[in-house]
Amino acid sequence: MVFVGKWASGPVAGTDVVGGKSAQQHTELVLDRQHPPLNTIQAGTVTWGFAAGLAMGSSGCTRWQIDTAGSTTEVIVTRSIPG
Repeated sequence: MVFVGKWASGPVAGTDVVGGKSAQQHTELVLDRQHPPLNTIQAGTVTWGFAAGLAMGSSGCTRWQIDTAGSTTEVIVTRSIPG
């Protein structure tokens, strides 16, 4: 999984074209809870927009590790194909 845009961070994994412009792909995403970009309707909830990509032909299954000052959480995201 790679990320591009404002919150993409970590080692550069390659480049891509996003919105007609060349962008570096990074292997990490950093979301700063102290400086959220957009408050949503629900109190205490914020929304970050970012682009993430997988290699063509990948399974679509990803593992997200979410680190905070006090804990680490892992979330597994799978793609299911109907039929």
